[in-house]
Amino acid sequence: VLLAAVAALVARLLRLVVAPKIEVTYVNGPTLKTAIGPTLLEISHGNGVAHGDGCGGRGRCTACSVRIEQSAATLPPANAAERALLGSDDSRIRLACQIRPSASLTITRLATRSDAAVAEPDIDAAGIERQIAALRIQLQDHAVLTRSRAAYDAIFLLNAFLDAAHDAVSSHGGWIAGMTGGGIIAVFGRDGELAAACRAAVAASAAMDVALDRLNERFAAELGGPVKAAMGLACGPAYIGRIGAGPAKPLTAVGVAIDVASDLAAQAERRGTQLLADPTIFRHAGVDASSCEVLALSEGAASQDVFAVSQARGLAFAQA
Repeated sequence: VLLAAVAALVARLLRLVVAPKIEVTYVNGPTLKTAIGPTLLEISHGNGVAHGDGCGGRGRCTACSVRIEQSAATLPPANAAERALLGSDDSRIRLACQIRPSASLTITRLATRSDAAVAEPDIDAAGIERQIAALRIQLQDHAVLTRSRAAYDAIFLLNAFLDAAHDAVSSHGGWIAGMTGGGIIAVFGRDGELAAACRAAVAASAAMDVALDRLNERFAAELGGPVKAAMGLACGPAYIGRIGAGPAKPLTAVGVAIDVASDLAAQAERRGTQLLADPTIFRHAGVDASSCEVLALSEGAASQDVFAVSQARGLAFAQA
């Protein structure tokens, strides 16, 4: 019996050793050798490659979306659910959690394409300091909304909101530096040009405001009220680098601007306002703030004036 057990173990190890291997090449990333069987998302995570994942690999979000640069024809075509979620007619755009490569591939991670652009050699080693714009987007009353719903419905609602936030950010050149159950923190300014970063962050907040219309078409009747976002905008220095526990260390950012944006979003939710912005970011972005309400926020003995905005889509950039 002992010999049989040892023989079975040896046979299993031999099968693993001689099993056919394929190569997965990431544009602006590593090239991996891997066995056939796992999904592309599992291959990324199993080898410590940063790869977006908003729903746990269940095909309910687009955080892991990729473009197949080579060998797309070796993959089975996307099913109707995957095509509907991606909303793209390009057959090369796929969800990494829904494909199991059986031949070597070259892929671009779409949801992390800004990460790749930021990932200069010194970031992985020690990080860098940059002037950035930070945008915090969170679902107002998310605890109440999710607690009153079945688990599946709560997760579905949160994923729909987070997907909308991701699209608003990525479409304006930002990237997700952190995520919680009710929202995201986004960073703009990978090239260090602060004015452009601030304009992009303001534009992303306006895009999120517009995206709420689509969310409310889906959920307002079911929820008995509109889906609302609370947002905070700030700018300043931040440290950008790969931070985390274990082999997978996602690119993130820490600094005063991140903290201020998060605090402003929390204040916006408490006050029932869609957006609170540090005046500095409007000044750098060239936003015409003449129609914005000015609020004085107190934090201990300190007081800070901020702009309150009821609808971010109404923000306009001042003419030069």
